[in-house]
Amino acid sequence: MAPYRMGPEEKAAIEQLLSSVRSVEDNLADEFEALLGLYPDSPAILGHAAWNQARRGNHTRALELYDRILSVCPHMVEARWRRGDRLVNLGRLEDALAAYRDAQAADPGCEDALMGIRYVLYLQRSGGAAAAQPVAVTPPPLSQTQRANETLNKNEYAEGRLRLKSLPHALQLESTTKCNFACLTCSKGYDPYYAEDLASPVLAVVRRDLMPVNTHLSITGFGEPTLAGNFDEILDMGLRNGSRVQFVTNLALLDFRRLERLTSHPVEVIISIDGATPETFDTIRAGGSLALTLEKLAMIRKLRDIRLSHFVSHFSFHFVALRRNVHELPDVVRLAHRYGIEHVGVLDYIDNGNEFDRESLRHDPALAARWYAEARRVATQLGVPLRLPPGHEPRPVGDGQTSRRTWRLFSAPGRIPAKCWSPWSEPYIDTSGTVRPCCMSSHALGHLSRAPFASIWNGWRYRLLRWRIHSPLPPVYCRACSHPFGINAGNASAAMAREGLLVKAWYFLEWRAIGWTRRLASLIRRPSPPPAPNYFRGKPLKPDAPKTRP
Repeated sequence: MAPYRMGPEEKAAIEQLLSSVRSVEDNLADEFEALLGLYPDSPAILGHAAWNQARRGNHTRALELYDRILSVCPHMVEARWRRGDRLVNLGRLEDALAAYRDAQAADPGCEDALMGIRYVLYLQRSGGAAAAQPVAVTPPPLSQTQRANETLNKNEYAEGRLRLKSLPHALQLESTTKCNFACLTCSKGYDPYYAEDLASPVLAVVRRDLMPVNTHLSITGFGEPTLAGNFDEILDMGLRNGSRVQFVTNLALLDFRRLERLTSHPVEVIISIDGATPETFDTIRAGGSLALTLEKLAMIRKLRDIRLSHFVSHFSFHFVALRRNVHELPDVVRLAHRYGIEHVGVLDYIDNGNEFDRESLRHDPALAARWYAEARRVATQLGVPLRLPPGHEPRPVGDGQTSRRTWRLFSAPGRIPAKCWSPWSEPYIDTSGTVRPCCMSSHALGHLSRAPFASIWNGWRYRLLRWRIHSPLPPVYCRACSHPFGINAGNASAAMAREGLLVKAWYFLEWRAIGWTRRLASLIRRPSPPPAPNYFRGKPLKPDAPKTRP
């Protein structure tokens, strides 16, 4: 049988239908069924019709359409494993297993067939039922209180108010400071540290005082959130509240049980990935492996195909750009396209105060510009949204590896390129109950064991922060912010390179004043010594282990 060849009119008809989609809720099952009257043997039209029928819950009809594809193109592997997906929906697990194995026999390297087999075996072992429709879970609607507070909160931010009537509609809640990796881009990759899960009393305060108005909950902190003993409890709290839940993860601890929830609820999962080859990834993200990460990505793609939840959950990549890995950024974009990842965000490296700081792209802005441009080209070609940080100033000297230091009395125009909403809308509460401005700052604004959140929220420290954050002299702990949505738009070194001597002198004096104040406070309060380290390089520290860097 000769392979089917798509004609120009058929291709134009498909493109016209797809361009008519205005909302993720749109379903073109009827339109593609009608188009089959003109092109009854078109694999592309049959595939679109089957996909839309499945989204509508008509899995039996989708199976019929996939069978018709195989009658036209008997060697099409995708139609075989997609039959398996729909059979899982119908609860016919043995038939689904046979369909996946048929696809694997046709293409032994097919990830979709392999993951389909693994998922069906998981369902059979766990006694779970198939994912019958509806497979995408509709979140509970926001309450009138949540909506009213969010509107007021956004208006007060726009007006620049210092004392707020609203409570924050968003929250960053640190679920744990434990981490199973020892990344070279993080301080946890070097020295032993003390780690703990979110304290139960803190969670109780958050549940009582903040969740009634919360609409966006990030459960990411200075650790791997899925390692927390109460991660599932916090996730469930956010989902039941109707909040949009978000967290950053290395994927290592996500299994089918957890991924079933994450792929069928409105959850935003941000995946840390700092390389596209094992040599680069496994070195930078010590404790992890690219092979395991790709395996988890294949699991996510398979569950989203089965559960038809591509428009519900959201998965994205975070890539910390370095001199040793920026050349792999285009391939990371290709990985995003391969696994259906919706977005790739690139972060500028934050100095750790050690030799690894030489990996920062501020030392080689030409290298950054070259590979950012190539990544942008690939992203445009594949249709993958890509967010890049502002470029470093391309003014190399000597061997081209160091940006030239400029001396000016006054700062250059555009020194602070963006505005920040965190002081108005999104506090950070760590595992002990300390309230901070955001995930990028260690500056304490209060503690939930000493004062109610409402009094901290409008205390003098928060009001001073709101007054300074958009002034010509933001707080010194905001100066080095590398968050993409912070005042430096994701590139702190580029912003600091535009500072004049007067601004540098101010920040030097501010740092000295903070240091004097802390020393004086320690003499007056005589704080208790910090807890002994209990984690090192991704593992619990044994009592007799060394307490310093080897």
